Amino acid sequence: WRLLAVATAALGLALATLRGDLLGAWEGRLWLWRVSARCALQAPWLGHGTGSFPFVYLEEQGALLAPLPLDEAAVRFVNATSAHNDWLQLWSDGGLIAPVLLAAALGLAIWDNRRRWPGAAAAVLVVAVSALGDAPLTLPAVMMMLAPALASGTTLPPRRLDAALAFTVLAAAALLLPRGTSDWLAERRLTRARELLPAERLQLLSRAAAAAPHHGDASLALGLALLEGGQPDRALPQLSRSRAQLANASTAVAIGNAHAAAGRPAEAIAHYQAALRLHPASLSAQVNLAEALRRTGRLDQATTHLDAARELWPHHPLILQLAEQLRRARNDEGDGQPPPSP
Repeated sequence: WRLLAVATAALGLALATLRGDLLGAWEGRLWLWRVSARCALQAPWLGHGTGSFPFVYLEEQGALLAPLPLDEAAVRFVNATSAHNDWLQLWSDGGLIAPVLLAAALGLAIWDNRRRWPGAAAAVLVVAVSALGDAPLTLPAVMMMLAPALASGTTLPPRRLDAALAFTVLAAAALLLPRGTSDWLAERRLTRARELLPAERLQLLSRAAAAAPHHGDASLALGLALLEGGQPDRALPQLSRSRAQLANASTAVAIGNAHAAAGRPAEAIAHYQAALRLHPASLSAQVNLAEALRRTGRLDQATTHLDAARELWPHHPLILQLAEQLRRARNDEGDGQPPPSP
């Protein structure tokens, strides 16, 4: 069995090397871990708070990408929802005490089960090692397997309050069911909406966002649909809600587009700049910011961002069109004509 296990591992490694870019994947993980470690070191003792990792990651990554050439920044950017390392992510969210407590829980489970239930000890060890390179602790199936191993190491004597404690734990778990159910309904409606015509899609997305107002993806999808349908003022509340719930650099661009469509280019500029702080190589942010600056008469700044967009995609039709508009605006300015009104 040991020889078979070694042979299987060797075969898997050989196939991964032959069929995929193993070095590229490793470099990508190193980048994720580097940024995640910087997130943790920003608040090493108390952490940033549970669920804050994707937002902190985007900000820290944006600071690292800013001095890089745009083509390199475009390749390195990752809209990470996970550190792909549970130890680092726990450290970032909960401070140093969080991974220490996890190590204690897993270590004690391995020690208690090493003789009585060796299979459970091995399973806990596998989870501990897997957490170094991925996020197994976020997977329900893994946690369902891990929970008996954690609970079976020590036999506790019966107590009079055991029934009350069990009822309290079950009641607390039941309180999570409504949110889980609403999330499931929202996901189902989002999936169905992709196959519908715009009017029907908008109606279904409205129902999804109403059923799960805390669901960032549902709010974002509804906001984008409203913006696409020419209703920017109705789209803004949904997009703003999604931005607070879902770490996504593109949401700031969408909010800027909504302000621009409503005739507020000055407000749009602030949101495009916020998007570029998170993703300096965002083509949509660069192009839309250049257009908003042109509409407000700030032609030199518009040219700077247009050049950045041209570096990312030299012959994009929108870039060529905007370059022509900027050229005409400069000619009008040189002839003494007023700049284009916003």
